[in-house]
Amino acid sequence: MNLKKDDAYKKVDISRDFSRLMLAAEGPSIDEWNKFHRDLLDSHEFGTKFYVADVVLSDFKSSSVISMQNLIFDSLIMKRIDLGGLLLRGAVSFGHFRCHTLSLHNECSFADMKVHGDFSLNASEIYCRAPFSNSVFLRGVQIVGSNFHSRLDFGSVTVYNFMAQGSTFSKYASFENTAFDPPIDGDKSYYSTEIQNCDFKGDVIFRGTKKGHQAGFHTQAFLTNSRFWGKAEFYDLVMNDVSFTRSQFNKEAVFSNLSLENVSFLYVDLSQACRFYNVRWRELEERLLLKDELESVVLNGANERFEAVKKQYGELVNYYDDVRDSERSEKFFRSEMYVKSKLASFYEKPAFWLYKISSMYGTSWGRAAFVLFFLLFGICPVVVMRIDSGVDYWHALRKAVSLVLLDKNVYSKEVSDMAFFAYVYMQLLILGQVALLFLAVRRRFRRGGVPG
Repeated sequence: MNLKKDDAYKKVDISRDFSRLMLAAEGPSIDEWNKFHRDLLDSHEFGTKFYVADVVLSDFKSSSVISMQNLIFDSLIMKRIDLGGLLLRGAVSFGHFRCHTLSLHNECSFADMKVHGDFSLNASEIYCRAPFSNSVFLRGVQIVGSNFHSRLDFGSVTVYNFMAQGSTFSKYASFENTAFDPPIDGDKSYYSTEIQNCDFKGDVIFRGTKKGHQAGFHTQAFLTNSRFWGKAEFYDLVMNDVSFTRSQFNKEAVFSNLSLENVSFLYVDLSQACRFYNVRWRELEERLLLKDELESVVLNGANERFEAVKKQYGELVNYYDDVRDSERSEKFFRSEMYVKSKLASFYEKPAFWLYKISSMYGTSWGRAAFVLFFLLFGICPVVVMRIDSGVDYWHALRKAVSLVLLDKNVYSKEVSDMAFFAYVYMQLLILGQVALLFLAVRRRFRRGGVPG
């Protein structure tokens, strides 16, 4: 996207007429302006835009709907305005577009706009459906302390530096095909998306459906400390660096056709509401891991973060067990055990190390079988031959097998205390490895085996 490219439209200067009708000392003449505006639209060719320069509207109330479609502003500032409606479809603002304490009751439209400066909607009440579809915000959008009492349609929007804070969305909120901070040709500026301390009381959807259109979060995005009371859907999006830290999903959160390799779920309850379909997790050393585990290593308060990550690994293990995806369940279980080993005391760490070496925390029956055969055919016969130099390998192997079969005759002819305790140790070692092998086999196939 090239921000320096001029927009292709015919421009007509009506700034004097607009000032006469809307900015008069006795107050705005909304009905006269709307009639004048309709005549303009009818008398000019499609796509014509009308220049009105800087506009400041403040401190008035009207039940009427003001039509400002296809107007060009150098800047637009609205303060303490209570209107029946506001139509800004197709408007262009080269400077700031700021609305503070704006109330709209019956009709509004912010669709097909292009705002080159900042756009802000603060401490406002929008009681009607609010469409922003197909608009472009090139510098920043700020929605602070505002309430959308009806549906919000923020679909097919291109927006840079989007921030919604302390706002409430009472009905359905759509961010379908919305591109947050997509790449800009020749511009290396840093952008981010922040949706913090917001309440989504209805369903909310972040979804990409257009081929070749990269909807989603292209830079850092913080959807944190927010509450999703209805269904939340995140489908087919770019998610480069997204954080849901301390957000709550109270009904159902569906993550589908996504990469979650760079997504943080720190302090998010994944045990009930979250569903994952065709998602990619970060994978390392035969286990799946969350981004927060890697960050916990370098940040202060690592133990607290590790505890939170450990809990989430357990929740993901249960989820993938429930959906009969044993492979991913095992890989998250390995990560859970890995984090537990990090939190373990000094004298517990060797046990975790042996558990990993012997069977990959009880999940790899192949590794458990390999270690068992190595003990049975390698280590134990060698130990027997060292104890009793008069036997060959095959006799030593037979004695090792007898240990597995709990044959009491193995001990009957032994008189040496060292030999006795060596056999006891080998028997416990082999039987323990046999138990790990059966545990791994059971875990592997108890939920229907390897998924197709």
